[in-house]
Amino acid sequence: DIEPLDDIMNIMDEDRSGDISEHEWMLNLEKCPKLYKALEADVDPDYGVLSCFRTPEDQLAKCMGNIQRLKRELDANQDERKALGLPELTEERTSAIQTEMQSRKALCKKFRAQGVTPSPGYCTFNQIDVDKKRVLSKAKLERVVHALRGAFAGKFEVEDTDTIMKILDKDGSGDISEHEWVLNLKECGQFYKAIQADIDPDYGVLNSFRTPEDQLAKCMGNIERLRRELQANQEERKSLGLPVLTEERKAQVEKEMAQRKKQCKNYRALGIEPAPSYCVFNQMDVEKKRKLSRAALKTMLKGLRKAISDSKTRKDKFPIEDDDKIMAVLDADKSGDIDEMEWVQNVKKLPKLYRAMEADLDKDYGVLFSFRTPEDQLAKCMGNIQRLKRELNADPKEREALGLPAISEERKAKIEAELRSRKDHCKKWRALGVTPSPGYCVFNQVDVDHSKRLSREKMERVIKAVMAAYASKHELEDLDTIMNTLDEDRSGDISEHEWMVNLEKCPKLYKALSDDIDPDYGVLNCFRTPEDQLAKCMGNIQRLKRELDANQDERKALGLPELTEERTSAIQTEMQSRKALCKKFRAQGVTPSPGYCTFNQIDVDKKRVLSKAKLERVVHALRGAFAGKFEVEDTDTIMKILDKDGSGDISEHEWVLNLKECGQFYKAIQADIDPDYGVLNSFRTPEDQLAKCMGNIERLRRELQANQEERKSLGLPVLTEERKAQVEKEMAQRKKQCKNYRALGIEPAPSYCVFNQMDVEKKRKLSRAALKTMLKGLRKAISDSKTRKDKFPIEDDDKIMAVLDADKSGDIDEMEWVQNVKKLPKLYRAMEADLDKDYGVLFSFRTPEDQLAKCMGNIQR
Repeated sequence: DIEPLDDIMNIMDEDRSGDISEHEWMLNLEKCPKLYKALEADVDPDYGVLSCFRTPEDQLAKCMGNIQRLKRELDANQDERKALGLPELTEERTSAIQTEMQSRKALCKKFRAQGVTPSPGYCTFNQIDVDKKRVLSKAKLERVVHALRGAFAGKFEVEDTDTIMKILDKDGSGDISEHEWVLNLKECGQFYKAIQADIDPDYGVLNSFRTPEDQLAKCMGNIERLRRELQANQEERKSLGLPVLTEERKAQVEKEMAQRKKQCKNYRALGIEPAPSYCVFNQMDVEKKRKLSRAALKTMLKGLRKAISDSKTRKDKFPIEDDDKIMAVLDADKSGDIDEMEWVQNVKKLPKLYRAMEADLDKDYGVLFSFRTPEDQLAKCMGNIQRLKRELNADPKEREALGLPAISEERKAKIEAELRSRKDHCKKWRALGVTPSPGYCVFNQVDVDHSKRLSREKMERVIKAVMAAYASKHELEDLDTIMNTLDEDRSGDISEHEWMVNLEKCPKLYKALSDDIDPDYGVLNCFRTPEDQLAKCMGNIQRLKRELDANQDERKALGLPELTEERTSAIQTEMQSRKALCKKFRAQGVTPSPGYCTFNQIDVDKKRVLSKAKLERVVHALRGAFAGKFEVEDTDTIMKILDKDGSGDISEHEWVLNLKECGQFYKAIQADIDPDYGVLNSFRTPEDQLAKCMGNIERLRRELQANQEERKSLGLPVLTEERKAQVEKEMAQRKKQCKNYRALGIEPAPSYCVFNQMDVEKKRKLSRAALKTMLKGLRKAISDSKTRKDKFPIEDDDKIMAVLDADKSGDIDEMEWVQNVKKLPKLYRAMEADLDKDYGVLFSFRTPEDQLAKCMGNIQR
């Protein structure tokens, strides 16, 4: 029952100055016995302070806590707050917070200038009491005790949780109020000493105990780790000897991810931002070795310095400490590596580095903008593999024609070594569950000419492709908004740096790109790669060529429109343009993509859909060609994967988008595709089919016209009436089929035509002698009559035989001929030039009819 304030002032303030001097206080205090007794009871004998009255240290600690609380309120994610039913931040409240923060920061500066350090009691309570309930549970206390025991093992014998709880929870409520914590903390001797030793005087937090910012950063890192575990390529993990994801583990991961995502939302709603220390460590420590090497640190610092330097003056906005000093501070045990504890505890001792990391940190994703995430690195690695692969595959003649340097053997060896290294690197990333980031992937895919810039026109194509694929699922920002956001310097183009830094500022576009990216190939499914464009270009050239070559009489008979002079001119111009584009792609090492090539090859009638029957033929051909090498899925399985809308047909979009999901089927197609012609070697092109059809008509015609007496005398079966009817029916069908092909501008393929012409006895084999006879006639036909030089100099006989007779049997079967004749470009070109398109035979080589006529003449002679 203390005396009233007026009575105390009257007794103490003897000179009536309105203040109490030290002399007056000391002389008159005992004249207020009730006050004196209360102070005597409250004073702490070990520290000489009132327990109930805040010291400057307490005030500084409270001030720091309030600044943190206000900052979090200001930084809170308003969408998350709204979702959790928390009040939104008004303009009026924002202004009040900013004013109060300014005032409290000034007070903190004043205290620190006077040498005041924040008191452990209030600091620790603020740090643990994240949700501001003003009480600490036993579980929260347990975490602090665990952290301090780990940090100070051997130095302080920190009491156990039950003992501390008994001392602090005076009212036995089961929780510790702020008043109980501050009043009784000093009674926990070893616990209090450990807190004193661990407190950071500049930040007012325990170094060994994670702040809410640290916890959010760790939570983000764990979500990323779990996401990668879920997305890891199990085949790659298996090949690297890593454990495969079981169904049980998958369920655990999904459950934990959901919990951690909820936790992150709560933190963000409270205005907590991820701590740079843990975020940056997680970002660099991809393989989870819990250590950072000097090389990794140097890479991060290089990127950070570049990011924080002024683009005009090249001077750092936040000049950070030099590399040697940073390494010396961080690597406290001088082991040569930096473990997580060293990093977290020591990085704040480098205030310039810490400030730079804070400035560069993406608060929503918990990563440095300037340092490539594993996802970025994988995307770049994939881009580099593609670039090297194209350089290796580049057509030397096309490069020479475009004035590009030839690839030397030395350069080739370097490329192959680098390719192997990067492929291993990619396998490792994919096994760890890293997926390529949309940023670098999309930029690499769109930037075909490697100008390192994306024009408005290119961006328009990307948006158009995404909208076509995801119109019902995603609503994108408009083109002007995207360009204004990405093109920071208003140059009219988007540089790679601008793209990477600003892409996430277009959240709708970013989400659509993320959803569409193929994690195994690092490309957008909806946007054509250079390989896709080349395949489409080849298909269009073929389509235009067929239109130009079409038999007009056949078209007229089928009621199809005739080719006008105007249309002919337009076709020739377009073909010239597309051929130039193909040459450019091939010179850059781009090979046609299997998806579009195969679709073009099968879709002869250009209906833009493939039936199950057509798919069946491709599957049959590939199984025959790759028996024992690829276990090609059955037609029903493939149909189910490709025909997503269950229409019974496969559209071009469905084919291209889903083909890679048919693992073995896709691998077989990749292995079988001819990069120079953009067709499957094992599956007949329309040109091949026409040639085969012509050959079959000729075979049937001969069967019909055969001298039955001669056949009988040679022991061959005679033509019955029933067989004759069958032959005539089949001939009529095949003739109709040929007319349709010719009306569509399809010309017979030299490969099948020439084989049919030489294989008179239908043994399905050609001898070396037959080949030599054909080559002799062909050389004579293509040589200039005056100079006797070949117009198309073809390869020599031995080389031709070596290439065609792949199995070295001494004969060439049909499959060997068809698959290998294109490997002899000079021979193939000469055959094309000499071929009679209407009859499917070489002018220079005698048909069996010609040979029979010559034979009769020789007999007569």
